[in-house]
Amino acid sequence: MTSPALPASIKAFKGAKKSLQIAPLDMAVLVGRADQIAAFTRNIEGPDNRPLIPTGLDGVGYITKDQGINIKFDISSNNIESAGEGLPTRIIIDKQSLSVDFEMRQTGRRALELQFSADYSGVTPSANGGIHAPIATVPDNQDYRAVLLGKDSYQAKPIYFGYSLNMVQVSNIDNQKWDQKNTLIWHSTLTTVADDDELDYLGEFFIFGEGFTALSADTDTGFAPPATQWITLAPPAPQIGVGDTVQLVVRDDRGTDRTAAATYLSDTPDTATVDTTGQVTGVAEGTTEITATVDGQSDTVTVTVSP
Repeated sequence: MTSPALPASIKAFKGAKKSLQIAPLDMAVLVGRADQIAAFTRNIEGPDNRPLIPTGLDGVGYITKDQGINIKFDISSNNIESAGEGLPTRIIIDKQSLSVDFEMRQTGRRALELQFSADYSGVTPSANGGIHAPIATVPDNQDYRAVLLGKDSYQAKPIYFGYSLNMVQVSNIDNQKWDQKNTLIWHSTLTTVADDDELDYLGEFFIFGEGFTALSADTDTGFAPPATQWITLAPPAPQIGVGDTVQLVVRDDRGTDRTAAATYLSDTPDTATVDTTGQVTGVAEGTTEITATVDGQSDTVTVTVSP
């Protein structure tokens, strides 16, 4: 067996694909009270390939690009050691969490609730329109849903990326900044916690948009299914009567049902016809060949029509 030829450049080993580098042209943090969002879905990709933000999620203020949004992953693991070994023989990861650290620069109810871990739905303006929000000695543990939404572009088309998080709580409050050269800054950290409705997942990372569709057509992102090598058409030799029908089924080399994606052709429509769904109808006594094609791969069966 001969080894494959080495590529001309070491970059081939790096897998360098410049178009897969995402830059945060814009980023937003959207949150909403978990008990006030009846039907939160992690998948925020709308039918028009644009974000569809669930009702009840609101942006919490201007996010500065110079400070950015820091997303931290925390994994807890245990080392498993065997007698006589100097190093762990296994490492078992038992949990994972995600935290988002960001700055808010607007003084609105949602920002204040995050800052003070409070529920200010009952706060009403004074006679002069002022706001007086109490600061509790022991803050409430408020549960939130959150979406971190970023935007970039490819070929002048938008790419949306970020995270949808099932359940988060405020885990840290940094010092508030009062600076004559800057705005009033509220600095919070949100951390994922267990969601009773979805114990197996924290949420999801997403990336979509017209720009990502165009990018995927130009560059292998690693998520596209491998090329179809062959297909099979069943049943292999259908026998039907005049006026009867039989449904053909197409499967590819990975066992995936490709019936709906295939195109069909009957060599002798006067004997048997086939529609776009792969259903064959007997027309007259005789035999004909039906061919199905998917991704450039074809298979043929002989159909026998009896009187």
